Amino acid sequence: MTETPPESEDIFLTIPEDAADSEAASSTDDLSDKEVQQLTRNISVEDLKREAIKSEHNRSEDFKKHFGVITVAALYVMAFGVLIFAATWMWHIIVPPCLHWLDEAQLSKIQNIFTGGILAGLIADQFRKRMS
Repeated sequence: MTETPPESEDIFLTIPEDAADSEAASSTDDLSDKEVQQLTRNISVEDLKREAIKSEHNRSEDFKKHFGVITVAALYVMAFGVLIFAATWMWHIIVPPCLHWLDEAQLSKIQNIFTGGILAGLIADQFRKRMS
């Protein structure tokens, strides 16, 4: 005797409706593939935990590297800005008034930013040295 398969019981084929569902299904498939690969490598739970810790460490180090690059780039941009402020201020001090393009109020703002920034930087640097 041959058994006939059930006509339409609990067998459903799910098809994603849009690209987002497709990507979600794909990422789920990727995760399940990785899980299968880890389980078929005959690695103990402790080894998997060590790999997870190492992966987390690598992600943390990558973030620190990126943050370091951003910090150095910001430092160069700020140094360039200070240099421009200083050059503008010095220009207005050295050349005759007929060659000035900033009025006294604008020049005063640049002077306050330049000198205030330098003083604040020096004080903060000394404070950090004393605290460490």
